Amino acid sequence: MMLGASELYLITFFGSIFMPSPNLHISTQSILSHNSFYECLRIRRHVYAYARPTVNSESEDTNPVHLEVSCVLHELSSVGFAQKRFAQTMDMLIAERCILEKLEEQSSTHSERIHQARLTNLTWLRKCAKEMGDDQKVALFANEMLALKKR
Repeated sequence: MMLGASELYLITFFGSIFMPSPNLHISTQSILSHNSFYECLRIRRHVYAYARPTVNSESEDTNPVHLEVSCVLHELSSVGFAQKRFAQTMDMLIAERCILEKLEEQSSTHSERIHQARLTNLTWLRKCAKEMGDDQKVALFANEMLALKKR
């Protein structure tokens, strides 16, 4: 049986195999996935707390600026999208976007990886906005993607 990215990530994070039983209903599997990734996000927020931005009046972001936190947010948003929780998915994707933008500003290492992650993030933001019926955001994210690709 081939493992997907989500399962492999859980294996590398928790050190054990999380394989939903084939007998479980799809919605039960997605709830288990959501709960596992949310716990992973909680742990990552704690582990990388040193990278949390200083909170001021302009920013209330509680996510540490770390690539692994953005990866977990992305996986959580994928699960949310599959569950048709589009508002929650949009929030997670926007949080991921903020982290990726800060990482790009701060770091010269992993620049190609961060650039690709930003393009993927904008693709998912556009898909989510399309599902929500927000044509204005769809156009906005499409234009941002074009501008990012030109860099």
